[in-house]
Amino acid sequence: MQTENDRIKRAREWLEKVVEKWMIKDINACIEGKANYTAALALSVYTEVLGGLITGNLENSSSEKDGFKNYKTFLTRMGYSEKKVGKIYGLVRCGFVHQYFIKKESTVYMNDGTKGIDIKNDRIDFYVEKYFQEFQDAYYKYKNDLLAGKEDLLEKLEEALSSKDIPSAARASKEGPNETGDVVKTSPNVTTLSSS
Repeated sequence: MQTENDRIKRAREWLEKVVEKWMIKDINACIEGKANYTAALALSVYTEVLGGLITGNLENSSSEKDGFKNYKTFLTRMGYSEKKVGKIYGLVRCGFVHQYFIKKESTVYMNDGTKGIDIKNDRIDFYVEKYFQEFQDAYYKYKNDLLAGKEDLLEKLEEALSSKDIPSAARASKEGPNETGDVVKTSPNVTTLSSS
């Protein structure tokens, strides 16, 4: 049987490998490569994934309702008002994921914004570096809260990662980008975070 310390250690390992070494490293590579649309798309997807860790639901996030709930959960932690989340989800996230473009008159800038997503009248501007900073701030606060035992974040993370399609900390340490940046294949049949 796992102790609380074992569970927290596994959660920390998973977050550090998947979020910090893969997701954050990928966004940094996009920024360095001046790939603003790729960075914005990845950040939109990663926002929904981190929301799924908080809600405890990654497996069913393919439904629009669950995907929206996950996106909303993390976007509000990033400081966006609940009133604007529906608009941002439909126009920005869904635009990037399904059409490659924001579904309004828009520009995707690499930097210079005061807010990652700026909505003014019929225009939406996405500022990659600012959004990335908001994303990282919210992520590290979430991680610290989880490790401190706040809310039911550890239980929800374990619930989200209990899907057979999600790599455990042990598996994640062996897969994904290696030190030279080569991609290593992953398999959907893996052990869960809570298994020993």
